[in-house]
Amino acid sequence: MITYKKTMKHHFAVPGKVLAAILTAASLSLTACGGSTPAQSTAAESTAAETASAAPAAQETTAAPETTAIRETAAAPAESAAETASETAAVPEETVALDTLTPDPAYDFWNGDWFGWWEATDPQGDWVQLKDLKIALLCQIRVAKNGRGVLMLWDNNLPRTDAICEINLTVDKDKGAHGVATSGEGYFISSDVLEGDWVIDPEQSGHDGMIRIDGTCIEDGVKQFDYHVYLMKWGADWSAVDEIDQPPLMEWYNVYRDNGFEMPHELP
Repeated sequence: MITYKKTMKHHFAVPGKVLAAILTAASLSLTACGGSTPAQSTAAESTAAETASAAPAAQETTAAPETTAIRETAAAPAESAAETASETAAVPEETVALDTLTPDPAYDFWNGDWFGWWEATDPQGDWVQLKDLKIALLCQIRVAKNGRGVLMLWDNNLPRTDAICEINLTVDKDKGAHGVATSGEGYFISSDVLEGDWVIDPEQSGHDGMIRIDGTCIEDGVKQFDYHVYLMKWGADWSAVDEIDQPPLMEWYNVYRDNGFEMPHELP
């Protein structure tokens, strides 16, 4: 399992353990059996609202401020002009917890579960063994009102709670057929992702319903590899995509898809 050192902003991965875990994950992707019985999804996590209700009233005045203005509750009051302005402010440094967001139907193309794969190109140093590997991924995206959201990626070596990537997103729904997403801050494996590093335009992915993410992993100021992520909504039909561009674990995925199962929290 990959070991992470966490800071306020992101996770720093230990490169040797990351590499070993990724190679193991890729090997499992190539040998997994397509007829396996779907696993049960993990129990839902406690909501932020439940945690808040359990706290003593006396502590409410000293509670830490919200990390972002897009956190919402079902009973949120009508917004003032000041509140609306605060929600359109710059994305804060700390990545927003995905489970705190209430998806906005205006961003249905983006919101939901995704399945796909990633690859590293021109890997250097300890990462050279990633060359020519395809690594299966699960993904969740939630975009709230005003287009603010979070993207999370995890592979078949780690559970969702140890995602290899968490990124703040801003989606401009007025660009193109589905909108264009731009990264705020976050991390991909052992590298920072900064505001504007990612520009995700579905119309440039090469396939209808697909999103492609391109970035560079940099450690201590030195480029380690470029990475490319390819995702389609959970339940999408990949048959129209050239086989060379399809993810590993397609037989496993099709068992879930054909039986109408929801996306699990772990890959085999």
